[in-house]
Amino acid sequence: MTSLTLAPTTHLRSTIRLRGGGWEAVLDGRSDRGVLICGSGVGASVGCEQIARIRAGLCHDTYSAHQGVEHDDMNVLVLGARIIGPALAKN
Repeated sequence: MTSLTLAPTTHLRSTIRLRGGGWEAVLDGRSDRGVLICGSGVGASVGCEQIARIRAGLCHDTYSAHQGVEHDDMNVLVLGARIIGPALAKN
């Protein structure tokens, strides 16, 4: 498992660690899109937005996820594991 430590800002904790391949595969060109899952999805979404070429969207419904990809060029879908259930996440 790899991690990225982002530079601190006045609005964030001192570091945000993103683990997993959802954003890495997009960043290094192995994939066009990725998925990142964390508790609420908020921290992962904020962390991803600080990475050049990553356009992350936090989505809790299929409509928003579709719109993000089709109309906003989102390349990383962020899901909140404590917010949505497994069936919706698979969809």
